[in-house]
Amino acid sequence: AGLALAALPAVAQAADPAEVYVVKHGDTPYDLAQAYLLKPSDYRTLQRLNGVADPRRLAVGKRLKVPVELLRTRPIEARVGAYRGSVQASLAGRAVPLSVGAALSEGTVIATGANAFLRLDLPDGTRLSLPSQSRVRLGRMIAVEMTGVVRREISVEAGRLESEVVPLRNPRDSYTVRTPMSVSAVRGTVFRVAYDPASSTAQTEVVEGVVAVDAKAQETRVAANFGALVTAAGVSGALALAPPPKIDNPGRPQDEAQVRFHVAEGPPARA
Repeated sequence: AGLALAALPAVAQAADPAEVYVVKHGDTPYDLAQAYLLKPSDYRTLQRLNGVADPRRLAVGKRLKVPVELLRTRPIEARVGAYRGSVQASLAGRAVPLSVGAALSEGTVIATGANAFLRLDLPDGTRLSLPSQSRVRLGRMIAVEMTGVVRREISVEAGRLESEVVPLRNPRDSYTVRTPMSVSAVRGTVFRVAYDPASSTAQTEVVEGVVAVDAKAQETRVAANFGALVTAAGVSGALALAPPPKIDNPGRPQDEAQVRFHVAEGPPARA
């Protein structure tokens, strides 16, 4: 929650076409290709792009640029943590059966019906929550074997997605939520993204931390308790969110079959 603005990645960084590897003792282009590239013969490309004269030697500490299309990656699974009501998942047009603990892969589309919800859990503890009447698509979610860099991307096609992102350790790690109107990138925070296809508007609401919101090459940094609205005209300035509702006696022990609590009245919220 206390992230500095400077710690945020530029939104464009999520699409960076190259990874950076720092040479260790004993590394050679050939050995690196054998261990981390899709094709061992790509050591020649690695050698050429980085101006390496001798493929059998590399200077310790040298920073190598490696095109992402050459690198081996492993998929990051999203697992169903909980769900209720009418929730449907499909991959390439085919229904995917849902159960708690089921793994969902890249390209899966998830839709919630009325009075339904779904929670997805990622391996690092990050959680994604879909309320009712929402549809999201899981984009590319990978870990790069050479550098350990983690990239997660989700698209909101309708409705809302709330993300509780565990702070990312590597400066090049990324967590990105896209809509047809906007891109929101974070390094560890709690935030919501919504998209309304009927009005072609998207909104990002920040509960904790800071989120970088980009649309039409215009970037806005949004801090906690503020939001940004994205329309065809671009990104609004930071807009104050309504205060959270207050619960009377939130610490009261709950010992009945049904959990009950009372929300105190406050300023009326319009949306």
